[in-house]
Formats: sequence, structure tokens, C-alpha cells
Amino acid sequence: MGKVDTKKSNLAETVSRIKYFIGEVWGKKLWIILCSIILASILLVQAYFTPKTYPAVFTFMVNDDEGNGLSGMGAVLGELGFGGKKSSHNFEKISEISLSRKILSTVLEQKLLFKGKEDFCGNHLIDLYQFEKEWKEDTILGGFRYSDDTLQDRSLRQREVADERLARFLRGNPSQGIPGVFSFKYNEESTILAIIASTRSEELSIRMANLQYEKLSDFYIEKSIERQRNTYEHVRSKAYSLKIEVELTEARLANFRDRGHGIVLKSQSLPKQQLQRKVEMLYLMYSEAIKNLETAEFLLKNSTPYFQSIDRPVGPIQPRGRSKKIALLKGVFLGGFLALLFIVSRRLFLDEMNSPSINP
Repeated sequence: MGKVDTKKSNLAETVSRIKYFIGEVWGKKLWIILCSIILASILLVQAYFTPKTYPAVFTFMVNDDEGNGLSGMGAVLGELGFGGKKSSHNFEKISEISLSRKILSTVLEQKLLFKGKEDFCGNHLIDLYQFEKEWKEDTILGGFRYSDDTLQDRSLRQREVADERLARFLRGNPSQGIPGVFSFKYNEESTILAIIASTRSEELSIRMANLQYEKLSDFYIEKSIERQRNTYEHVRSKAYSLKIEVELTEARLANFRDRGHGIVLKSQSLPKQQLQRKVEMLYLMYSEAIKNLETAEFLLKNSTPYFQSIDRPVGPIQPRGRSKKIALLKGVFLGGFLALLFIVSRRLFLDEMNSPSINP
């Protein structure tokens, strides 16, 4: 019976304590409501003044692995100086290139039409985000605008610094929670890649997404086939030189025959035979050069990455920003929770301070 009485006593004490704290909270309900209103108002104002962005998504595919499994190509590749095997999908490399300063600088220094005005992309960003005010006191970037005049040393220095500053702005810093204008995503299973441009203007987002795709594809293709193109140009130059030499040697042989008027002299026999042998040798060399040229051309086309656009961004685009409803609900619940936590903690602290063990 003693144990049962003890359990009932503990339960009654617990219920009493709960009622006690409920009464304490209920007595301070106005403070809870006030804290909820204050925090909700702060978050609501913050959401209201946070600029909306318009994410323009450009999806595409890159086919850069065609022909890697062709049988019998290993020997040809070795003969023409090509070695190794390309990875089937180099999405990480494409992602790094798309956000590199090299690509972003070409985007900034490219002219595009925005709000009926054709100007450099960098100038449109400076105007849209009011960087002129931010750079007003900067000794280098003060009053900077992109222009066609880059002959002066200071102008070149300004452009380099502006490219670097705006490139950092375009990339952002996702690891620190700082979003950039550009982001890049890819799916290894579907092999779909996406360029996302998010600015405060729907029109500028769309144009910048298209522009970055063009610059990325041009640069990636150019660098991917650089070695193969050089080999092709070398083989083509060699074939052209052999063609010229064949034509010149044929002309010399024809002139040699014309001078004899059909009369074959012993003194003419040896030079004629030498020219004939040289023409035959040049024919063989030229034939081999043409074959190598066709092979090099095939390999060049086969190794050229193919960028295939899937969905280009079009308006209207659903803007992104802080939701006012979510901000309001978050403020109400978070404010109420913090106020409740403070009231309960305060009551526990005061009860502990007033307990007999502390004040004998």
C-alpha cells in the first residue's frame, strides 16, 4: 500500500506542477501574443523588401562520347597522335567551366538587348543592381562602364577588376548561403544539364541564360577539338603541298616532252624517266595524304562534342522570393515558442531561487 500511495502522490504532484505552469503561461498570454506579433512583423517586413528573382532554366544535353567504341580505330588514333579514351560524361568539368571567370567574362563583355537598349551585359547588371553607387568611392571602379574603348591602360585595369568583381557576384558562394546569378545542375542518370540564370528581371534572366549557353558551348567545343583540329590542319597542309608539287612536276614533264616535238633523243631519256618516276612517287604520296586527310577529318567530326538544347527559357517565369505567408506563420510560431520558453525558464529560475534549500 505504501508504494501505491507514493505513486499516486508523485502523479498528483506532477499534475499540480503542470497546472501551475499552465496558469503561469496563461497569466502571461499577452506577452506571448506580443512577441509573436513583433517577430511575425519583422519577418513579414523582411520578406516584403526582399527582391524577387526570376530563375530562367536552360536545359541541354552534351553528346561527347560518340565513336569511342568503334572497332579498329585504335591503330588509326595512334598513327595520327591521338591517345586515350574520353570519359562518357564529363559533367563536372562542364560545370566548372560554365562558372569560370573565362566564361563569365565573355558573358559580361557581350552586348545584348535589354529593355529596348543594346549594351554590354555587364552594364545591364551594373544598372539593375546599382553597382555604380557601391563603386562610387572605389579608386579603380569609380564611374566604370563597359565600352568598346579598351586601349588605355587604366581602362584595361578597370575592366579586369570589374570582370573579377562581377564574376564573383555571378557565381555567388553557395557554401556560405550566398546565391549567385548563375548556377549549374546536371543529372548523371538522365544526362540532362541545366544552366539557371536568376536576376531581378525576367527578361535579363532569359537573355543571360541563353548567352551563357552559347559561350559555354563555343568554348567547350573549341577546346575539346583543339588537338584534333591541329592534326587535321597539319595533314591538310601537307596534302595541299603535295598537290602543288604534283602539278608542278607534271607541268615540267609536259614541257620536257613538248620541247622534243615527239622526237625522243638519248640525251632526253634519263631526265624524262626521272620526272616520270617522281610523278609516280608523288602520286602515291598524294594518295596517302588524301587518305590520311579523310581519316583526320572523320576523327575531327567524330570527336566534336554536340550540344543539343532541350528547353530554352521563355516567359512568364514564376518569381522566387520570401513567401509572406510562410514568414507570417514562422514569426507567429517562433515568437510564441520563444516567449513560452522564456516564461517557463523564468518561473523555474525564480522558484529555484525561492526554495528553502537556497534561503534557509
